[in-house]
Amino acid sequence: LPDVFVDSVRRFPDRVAIDVPPGPDRPRRMQVTYRELAHEVARIRARIRPWVEAECTVGILLPRDSHVLVAAQLAVLSVGGAYVGSDVGFPDDHVNYVFRDAGVVAVLTDADGRDRVRVDVPEERVVDVASIAIVRSLEPSDLSPPEWVDAATMAYVIYTSGTTGRPKG
Repeated sequence: LPDVFVDSVRRFPDRVAIDVPPGPDRPRRMQVTYRELAHEVARIRARIRPWVEAECTVGILLPRDSHVLVAAQLAVLSVGGAYVGSDVGFPDDHVNYVFRDAGVVAVLTDADGRDRVRVDVPEERVVDVASIAIVRSLEPSDLSPPEWVDAATMAYVIYTSGTTGRPKG
């Protein structure tokens, strides 16, 4: 997927990559181009790169209707990590159980999520994605995954809801 994204950024930088329709908390449609998405991915990628090693997991706790959710997923994949998503509507104990069980090395979230996350990672690794510095210059190749990433590399972990007990990944 990171390679497909990089190719799309090269070929269609000004085309719409994400189109979020209006909703209850969003009176206007939000569109993000591949170029804009690439800059979001690069911002997040630069922050998490030092923490991610082969197939480790990074937690993501962001609203589904945010383009930053997609940027966070692509950023994790582009550094060779696997993401573990959790819905912002889940109770804190569920979110934290899943992230602990998955052994996340970092969590990407927003200001609201930052206050909810209680996992065994250093505080600076629970990142409000809005606080990450902007990347000034960007080449699509800057988003390419490490050489060791291939089709067999873990991409994500999905957890069950836990209705029959604890969630399982």
